[in-house]
Amino acid sequence: MTVTNIKNLPDGKYFTEVYFSEQRPWKELKRTRTTVTLAAVYVDRDPAFEPHMIPGGFCGHCDNQQDQTWLFREISPIEHLTIRMTNTGWKYKGQKFFEDKATYFMDWNF
Repeated sequence: MTVTNIKNLPDGKYFTEVYFSEQRPWKELKRTRTTVTLAAVYVDRDPAFEPHMIPGGFCGHCDNQQDQTWLFREISPIEHLTIRMTNTGWKYKGQKFFEDKATYFMDWNF
């Protein structure tokens, strides 16, 4: 089962690319023993989620960012990449990918 915060996401196998404080979903297209080719998943902001900003920091602090949801838009026909299995998990040029997770996360506090 894929863990996700994206509404109306089509069935399939997904990965999540994990940045320092943000996350981006990818859909599996092709798999070999040591590689997986992925296509980018595009999302739009869900109008049901409204960041709640309170004073603090440089311009405010979002205290409900863990509740964010997104709306599925499309799977990219052209933005593809191939990740490889390493001793420490799936990676692309050092960037980590988690399997069976399709989350988009924007860090409103960064």
